[in-house]
Amino acid sequence: MRILPFLMLTLLAACADEAVQPEVQEARGRHAVALFAQSCVAHNGAAAEISAWAESSRAKRATVEDIKRLPFSLIEPDVQSLWQVVHDDAVYYVSLTGDSCSVKAERADEQAVRQAFTALVMQVPKGVNAEMRADQATQTPFPFRQLVYAWRAEGSGDETVLSANTSISRQLPAQAVLSLTHKSYRAHAPVLVP
Repeated sequence: MRILPFLMLTLLAACADEAVQPEVQEARGRHAVALFAQSCVAHNGAAAEISAWAESSRAKRATVEDIKRLPFSLIEPDVQSLWQVVHDDAVYYVSLTGDSCSVKAERADEQAVRQAFTALVMQVPKGVNAEMRADQATQTPFPFRQLVYAWRAEGSGDETVLSANTSISRQLPAQAVLSLTHKSYRAHAPVLVP
């Protein structure tokens, strides 16, 4: 008999999660991109600067134990630092690896993320070009879309790669993953993705 109240609470929580209004999901998508702009992009992926930003923003730094409790597919296997940001009852994660910075949103409207991300990547630094590298989608094993741009100065062998991976699937631990990384092609010509 004690199992029944627990089961009811679980079902109510699941229904409440499913009942999030579209406007709320859209706001969450826009906030994920704004958080990406404030953290990863504004600091060009620099770990020390992002750490200082996270501390000043009062983001909660995750401990090793916190990270172990998260779904495996939510966090990169080589994560070096992770912060949790809660905004309007939504959870976001800012993570750093040795060569990238990313923001993940557990729940976010896919179209809102893609629109805000595209607007962000078009705000290129002076002397830099925005080059689309990929806009692809798949439906198996779950709906997934990827949008990739590179910021590169004319003739440079270095670029900043910005990507938005999104899904409408509620079975994934994050519906939006925004990443920034740096690539260098000094030893060989850049590879362009058609």
